[in-house]
Amino acid sequence: MDIGLLIRVQAFEAWMQGRPNTTYISKAAYRKIRNKMLEAAEHPDNELFLQSLMNSLNFANQKSLGEKLKDETEDMNEVVASRILCMDIDEFCSQVASTRNYMAHRPKKAAKNVRNSGKPLYDLCDSLEWFMWYLVVSELGVPESVLNNTLTKHNRISANRRGRVESSTEAN
Repeated sequence: MDIGLLIRVQAFEAWMQGRPNTTYISKAAYRKIRNKMLEAAEHPDNELFLQSLMNSLNFANQKSLGEKLKDETEDMNEVVASRILCMDIDEFCSQVASTRNYMAHRPKKAAKNVRNSGKPLYDLCDSLEWFMWYLVVSELGVPESVLNNTLTKHNRISANRRGRVESSTEAN
C-alpha cells in the first residue's frame, strides 16, 4: 500500500506541474534570483556547496505538496468533499503531505497524522484517488454544478466510504 499512496501523490504532482499558481514568483524573476545566487557561490573550493545549493534552488520556488493540495481544495464544495474524502479537507491535505513525507524520507519519528499502514492508509489512498478523479473530470469540462449535484444526490459513494471510515476509526 505504501507504493499506492506514493504513486497517487506523484500523479497529483505531475498533474500540478506547469499549472498556474504553483510557484511563488514568476519563472523569469526566480531565474534572475537563482542565477545571482549561483554566481555569488561560484568558487573552486565550493564545489560541494555549489551542488547542494543548486539542488535546493531547483525546488525553492515550488509550493509544497500540502500547499498545492490546499490550493486545489480551496473552492471545493464541502458536501462534495465529504462524499469523496474520508475526512475533512484540511485533515486530508495534512495527512497526504505528512504520510508522503514519512514514506519518502522515513524519519525516525513520524508525525501524529501519518497514516502508514492498514485501513487508515487504504482510506487515504482511496480519498486521493477520488480527489484526482474529481480534478480530471472537472478539467475535462464537466460543469461544477453538474458534478457537485451528481455527487451530492447519490449517497452510494458516501455510504460505502462512511462504512470504511467507521470501521477504520473503530480499529484505532
